Amino acid sequence: MRNEQRSTLAIQADILKCITEGDKKLTHIMFCARLATKLTKSYLSSMESLGLIKRVGDIMTLTANGVKYLELFTDFKARLKSIGIEIHTTRDFG
Repeated sequence: MRNEQRSTLAIQADILKCITEGDKKLTHIMFCARLATKLTKSYLSSMESLGLIKRVGDIMTLTANGVKYLELFTDFKARLKSIGIEIHTTRDFG
């Protein structure tokens, strides 16, 4: 398996997907999205500022914008795949 870098959009989508799959705490998200602690915290903070997630204590949940982002990313990834372009993610986006 070759080492492929993920884009910021792909990492954010991976995190959102992890949260929808039940990984709602920092450590679980970190392992699910395959990110270091510092990087995970940075992404979560940014995504909270963008209104994609909401933090209640140590639990993360998706906002309506987070759900929409995930839907659009999934569609975008499928459209690119149909023309032979792959976006590397850690989660399966169908």
